[in-house]
Amino acid sequence: MWVGRGWWELKLARGWQAQDDPECLTVTKSSDGALQLSGALKSGGGLVSPAEIHEFYGLSVPSGAPIDPTTFGSFRGFRTHFAEDGIYWHKFWLYHGSLLVLVTYNGTADAWRAESEEVFAMLRSLRIRELGEGPAQ
Repeated sequence: MWVGRGWWELKLARGWQAQDDPECLTVTKSSDGALQLSGALKSGGGLVSPAEIHEFYGLSVPSGAPIDPTTFGSFRGFRTHFAEDGIYWHKFWLYHGSLLVLVTYNGTADAWRAESEEVFAMLRSLRIRELGEGPAQ
């Protein structure tokens, strides 16, 4: 089953459930972790740049947390991971053309170890939703 919002979608892994909340799509398998996704189109239809993503995530990444380039399908971007107050966080900023998809997994370290393979499989399925004309590329 494919789930998504607006211009993007991903294939839901078996055993996972999706809930469309006002601020994001929340995808869960257990009560110990959650994958949350939201997207935005760049105003004016311009292309999202790596510099804009660096500026965007700069304030939300703790000092010393790694920031690595990443690719999932036709989406490129950056990811980080860190632990804070006993919660494990994995954040992704993925862009394709004028579309930016913000992805956060938060939960226990045990939940991440158990669910990370399926999280990455779902992110590898991330694609532009076919709604006619998509965002600028």
